[in-house]
Amino acid sequence: ARLAGLVWMACQFLYVPVIAASGALAARDDWAGLRRLYADTSTMLSVMVGFVSVTIAALHDQLLVVWLGHSVSQAVPILYLLLLGSTVAIVLTGVGGAMCKGIGIVRMEAIYIAAGLVINLVLKVVLIPCVGPMGTVIASAVSMVLSASMFLFLMHNRLPELPWRLSFVCVKTLLAAFCSITGLRFVLPHSGAASGRAGGLFALCTMIPCVGAIYFLFLIGFRVFTLLQIQHFAARHLSWRANVAKV
Repeated sequence: ARLAGLVWMACQFLYVPVIAASGALAARDDWAGLRRLYADTSTMLSVMVGFVSVTIAALHDQLLVVWLGHSVSQAVPILYLLLLGSTVAIVLTGVGGAMCKGIGIVRMEAIYIAAGLVINLVLKVVLIPCVGPMGTVIASAVSMVLSASMFLFLMHNRLPELPWRLSFVCVKTLLAAFCSITGLRFVLPHSGAASGRAGGLFALCTMIPCVGAIYFLFLIGFRVFTLLQIQHFAARHLSWRANVAKV
């Protein structure tokens, strides 16, 4: 649960700026600016959260060795379920929820939270007698996915000025993350298990760049980024560095 909680920590710094910016743009009735804010921050948040989720899911053995000194195979199904629910919930609702707060539409998030609570309770009542304590984890993951999907539907219906196409990047990023995790879990078991905290830390340092590269390739494959956008970003970055160097 604590490893899965790292996904929530990765996005906290974005919420307050998005709330403030969306409030200022809404006060000027600048829907073009709000659309641009939603598109840019959704891409940033979903890519960042996706990378954290892919890293935790692919390298959980090494992370547990560094943290606890040994791997815990029994925790893997729980970790995957909580990661699934947390990642989908953050990617689908993070930016939209912050923007709704900034605009002043707080009822929508209240409905989303209440729906998630009801779904969670109902699923626990149904699943715990069938599968035991694991039913609690399944209920939590499923309720997060369903309530987040409902929030996205409600938001786009309530705010037609934010078209559905702006949220497609979130879905494509989730698909890229899922494919990355699936591919990496087939490859990484053949790399050998880490022995001790030092070995686990060394394995993390060497594998994280590989995980990032594979995730980035899937992002390009799902057209979350295009090569033209990457070239444009690189040109802007080089121009910024040149201006800084002149100063």
